[in-house]
Amino acid sequence: MATEAFNRVCTLVTELCEEVRLDLINHQTATSLPQGVMLYWFAKAAKTYGAVLLLWREGYWQDAAALSRAILEIAFQAKYLSEDPEPRAALFKDHDRRLRIKMLKTADEYNGPSDSKIADLITSLNPTAVELEKWKNWWGQGKNIYSLADSVGWEEQYVANYKLLSIFIHSTPPGTTFYLFGTSDTMEIDWKANRPAPQKESIAETLIASACTPETVVRGVKHGNS
Repeated sequence: MATEAFNRVCTLVTELCEEVRLDLINHQTATSLPQGVMLYWFAKAAKTYGAVLLLWREGYWQDAAALSRAILEIAFQAKYLSEDPEPRAALFKDHDRRLRIKMLKTADEYNGPSDSKIADLITSLNPTAVELEKWKNWWGQGKNIYSLADSVGWEEQYVANYKLLSIFIHSTPPGTTFYLFGTSDTMEIDWKANRPAPQKESIAETLIASACTPETVVRGVKHGNS
């Protein structure tokens, strides 16, 4: 069971996702690079959202919360790209090549000294100096998720939602409060599929609902393909 308000949010997001899917099916014109990036993010966010709902309904709400962070992270990126689409989509594309070259270079480090296939492949790609630079993320050479959220005016969402959702991913000490209840003498353990404990139901719904409303991605895709 879930509260009526939570069910309304889930229904609204599901309907929005389906509306965008139908719009995209009927979209016949060429897709620009910014639209393509937004389309990728929408596809990932919409499918991840479906996985969140499945986990929630089956009683794995902590894992649903962990997946919800991925949607929030996509929303940060989509908001950033939408503010200056063409150059920022180019940054995204450039970082794709940068990461692929990085993966090849890492693989080559573990390659045998007599095997030059990977090194030869890297050379054939003729990477530029920029592509060989070390970038933490596509939106900036030394930038992290916090700086991304802050740059689009979403610092509050980062602090209130993203940091808390990260607890479910990294299994940090504060996560114990979502699995262990009571005292050492009367310990209750949440280790099976079930709905959130009564004292955690409100925060569980709030965390998932606030992260799983990828309105920025939906608006970006609909606007870009209108």
